[in-house]
Amino acid sequence: MSARALVAERLRAVAARLRSAAVLRGAADLLAAAVIFLAACYLMDRFLDFRRPTRLFLAAAFVAGTAWLLVRRVLQPLLMEMEVRRIARLVENLEPAFDGALVTVVEVAEPAGVVEMVGREVHERLSALPAGMLVDGRKVLRSVASALIAVALAAAFVLTSPGQARAFLARFTGSDEPYPVKPAIGLDIPSHLRVAEGSDVYVKARALNGYRFRRLVLEVKDGAEKTLLMKPAGDGVFGAVLKDVHGVLEVAARAGGKSSAVHVIEAVPRPELRSLVLEVAPPAYTGREPYRLMEGQGNASVLAGSRISFVLEATKPLTAAFLAFPDGSKKGMTVDGTRGVTEIEVERDVDCTFELLDEEGFSSRSLPGCHITAVPDKPPLITVESPKANRRIVPDGAFRLRCRLRDDFGVVSAALLLVCPEGGRKKRIPLDFRRGADVEMEEIISIADLKLEPGRTVQVRVEAADASPAGVKTLSEAVTLRVSRPYEILDELQSFLVAAKQRLKAFVAEEDAVMSSLGGERKRRLLARQSRVVRDVAAMAPDFAAAADDFRLNRLGEEEAQLLESVARALEEGCAGLGRRSVSALSVLASAPDAGEAERKAAASAVARFRRLLARQLERLKKFENYSELTRHIKEMMDKEREIRDMLKRLLERSLGR
Repeated sequence: MSARALVAERLRAVAARLRSAAVLRGAADLLAAAVIFLAACYLMDRFLDFRRPTRLFLAAAFVAGTAWLLVRRVLQPLLMEMEVRRIARLVENLEPAFDGALVTVVEVAEPAGVVEMVGREVHERLSALPAGMLVDGRKVLRSVASALIAVALAAAFVLTSPGQARAFLARFTGSDEPYPVKPAIGLDIPSHLRVAEGSDVYVKARALNGYRFRRLVLEVKDGAEKTLLMKPAGDGVFGAVLKDVHGVLEVAARAGGKSSAVHVIEAVPRPELRSLVLEVAPPAYTGREPYRLMEGQGNASVLAGSRISFVLEATKPLTAAFLAFPDGSKKGMTVDGTRGVTEIEVERDVDCTFELLDEEGFSSRSLPGCHITAVPDKPPLITVESPKANRRIVPDGAFRLRCRLRDDFGVVSAALLLVCPEGGRKKRIPLDFRRGADVEMEEIISIADLKLEPGRTVQVRVEAADASPAGVKTLSEAVTLRVSRPYEILDELQSFLVAAKQRLKAFVAEEDAVMSSLGGERKRRLLARQSRVVRDVAAMAPDFAAAADDFRLNRLGEEEAQLLESVARALEEGCAGLGRRSVSALSVLASAPDAGEAERKAAASAVARFRRLLARQLERLKKFENYSELTRHIKEMMDKEREIRDMLKRLLERSLGR
C-alpha cells in the first residue's frame, strides 16, 4: 500500500474515533460536571441558606456552563469528524487505486516525506486541526467511570431523600420552598453512662430540629422491657427518673414513630468495706501495750484518752475516705489503694460512719458505723478496815490504820487526813507504801500532836491519787474517833469482855449439846449447828484483836493487850484447824447413811477438841473479871481530880478579881 493510501486510511479511522469515543467522552464529562456543580450548590444552599437572587444566579451559571461544555466537548468533535472525512476523501482522490479499507488507529503518525506524498494542501488542513481531536482510550474510560459514579450518587440521593431533592430543584428554579426537616429525638446523657449502683438517674429527652412532641415515652431494657411515660419539663424537654439502678440498662426515647439513639446506662458497684480493724493505744500512764480489737468489731469501750487507729480495707481502689461525725464534721483518712488509715483521740463517746470515694468518683452508701464508748479512768477505791467508827481514844493515844487501795493503773500517792471539827485543827500525814494496782497498808497513827481534850472528836480520812496526768484524787469516807478518858475506854472494854465471855460460854454449851446428840438421827441438823458455831467464833477473833489494840495504843495495859492478842490468834487458828475438822467429821457422819461407830467417835473427838479450845480461852479471860471495880476506882479518882481543878480555878479567878 502506498503512503497516500495509508494516510487516508488513518484519517478515516480518526474520523470514526471522533464520532464515537470523543463524543462519548464529552458527554460523560458534561454529565459529571453537571452533577458536581449541582451537589456543590445543594450543600452551600443547605448550610448557607442562599437568598433567591443567589440561587437564580447559580441556575444561570449552570445553564451557561452546560451550554459551553455541550459545544466544547460534543459539537466540536462532530464538526472535526466531518473535516477529517473531507481530508480523507481529498487524500483518497490522489490515489485512484485506494480500495477504501480502514484500520483501527488511535493517533495519526507523520512519517518523513508525508508532505511530498499527500501534497501541501492536505498537510496544511491536517495541521489546522486542534490537538484535542486525537482521543486517548484510557481518558475516555476515566471520564465514563466518573460520570457513572456521579450519576449513581445523584440517584441514591434522589431515592433516599426525595423531599430534599424536590426542594432543591424548586429553590434552584427560583422558589422559596424550605427544605424538609427530618424529626429527631436526643437524650441529654452520654451514649454510655456509668453511675453508682443503687442510685437514681434522671433522664432528659428533647426534640431536635425544631419539632415538638406532645408525648414522649422512655423505653428501658434490662433483660425485660418496660416503658416509662416522660413528664414535661418545659421548653420541649421531657424527663423521667430511673430509680435504684442496677446492672446494665439500654434506654431510648420514642414519640410519633421516631426513636432516639439507644443509650447504655451501666450501674457500677459502689466502694464497700471489706474489713475494718480498730487498734487501740491506751494512755502512756497506764503502762499498757497497744492492742487490736476483733476484726469487724465496730462497737468498743476504751479508756478515755486512748488513741484509736481505724484501718479499713475497701472493695475497690479509693481516692478518698473520711470519718463522718454526727455534727457534720469529717476527718480525712490516708488512702493507699484499697486501704484507708486514720487516728483519733477518744476523750468522750464517739459515733462515726465511713465515707468512701472510688477512682470514678462514686461514693459509698449505708456503710456500718462505729460507736466508741469512752470509759473514764475511775479514781482509786479506798477501803478502810481499821479504825472502826466511833472508836474511843485517849488524847495522847494512837490507832491502827489498816486500809486497802485499789486502782486499775496503780496508786501513786496516799495520805492520811486528821480533822478536828470542833477546833478546826487539821493534820495531813503522807503514807509510805509500795506503788501498785492493789496496795494493802497498815500503820500506827498517833493523835498526840493534835493536843485534843476529852470530849472532842477526830475524823480520819484516807486520800489517794492515781497515775493519770490529772492526778485524780479520791477520799475515803470519814471515820469518827472519840477522844475520851481512860476509864471510859476501860468501861467499854469491860462491857465487851463480859459479852464476849457470855458468848464463849454459850458456844461451849452448844458444843456439849452437839456431842450429846451424836447418837441421834438428825445428823444434818447437828452439822448445821456446828458450822454456825465455828463461823461465829471465827467472827469474834477480829474483835479481840481490836480490843488488844485499845489496851496497847491507849497505854491501858500491855499485859492485857498481849493476852487478848493471844486469844484472838487462838480463836482464828482454832476455827481454821480444829473447827474445820469438826465440821468435816460431822459432814462425813451426816452424808453416810451406813455410818458406824468409828465415824461417830471421830466426829465426837473432833467436836471435843474444839470445845476444849473454847473452854481454854474462856478460862484465860477470867483475868478481866475485876476490871469493873478498877474502872469505878479510876473514875472516882478522876472525878476528884476534876473537882480539885475546878476549885483551884475558882480560887484563881477570885484572886485575880480582887
